[in-house]
Amino acid sequence: MRRRFPYALGGLGTLGLDLPLDQRWDDSGSLVLDSELLTGATPILGAPVLELEITCEKPTAILAARLSDVSPTGEVTRVTYGLLNLSHRDSHEDLQPTEPGKSHRIRLALNEVGYTFPPGHRIRLSLSTAYWPIAIPAPERAKLTIQAEASRLDLPIRARQPGDDELPAFDAPEGSPRMPTTVLKSGNVERSIRIDPAPPSRVTVTVKRDNGSVRLDPIGTVLGLKRQTTYSVAQNDPTTARTEISQRYELGRGTWQTAVQARTVLTCTQSTFQLQIDFDAFEGEKRVFCKSWSQEIARDLV
Repeated sequence: MRRRFPYALGGLGTLGLDLPLDQRWDDSGSLVLDSELLTGATPILGAPVLELEITCEKPTAILAARLSDVSPTGEVTRVTYGLLNLSHRDSHEDLQPTEPGKSHRIRLALNEVGYTFPPGHRIRLSLSTAYWPIAIPAPERAKLTIQAEASRLDLPIRARQPGDDELPAFDAPEGSPRMPTTVLKSGNVERSIRIDPAPPSRVTVTVKRDNGSVRLDPIGTVLGLKRQTTYSVAQNDPTTARTEISQRYELGRGTWQTAVQARTVLTCTQSTFQLQIDFDAFEGEKRVFCKSWSQEIARDLV
């Protein structure tokens, strides 16, 4: 299972924009199951495990499960999540399409997490057949039917231990001395979501990262990095999913100035992925290398 972590941007010293937003928008397109109000703090530590008895009308589908904290005022905070391509339900080596009308037993371990649900909150499980743009949609829209009486969610609740009050505090983190640097240009990060209501009702998510310019003082080298990622998809048509990433990396010292930039576009049909890549290298203002290539990849139950 893929693990996804927010990360610090070089030169900025702050987290990027990978942290999830309020989950109410995603929940509006999901099957949502809420617990009763919690009467006390509920700590969990480990991987929540979801077991479902399902039927699926398509040979290929995705199951996305999100575990969230619902506050008394309505905000929904994602705690952890898990994804499963249902053709991987029994093995990651021997893939098998789902059989329409046949019941399948699914086990999905969500990402490991340590979290405490406060009293007065609710625990929410949200299920969906898509989690774009974290996962590329399945080739066709699929409907899953869940047999609730044969399904369960196991939470790794950590009961208080007798020795908890005696646990030592963590030592300060260790690391090598940081190289002295000077920020020549401050960086910034932006994330925007655009919804076009006109048919085919396309949603576009754009993430812009500019690390600014940083000089490595002992050697005088200046680094710069800009990146823009754009995800888009039209409602009710998973084959319109598109990802475009553009990036430029600059490295220079005095009159020696270099840069490389790349653009990658991923699109899909029901049977294939299409990949287009453009790459350029510069010395000063002169382009010294250029290459473009494309590749078509069979989906193979993805």
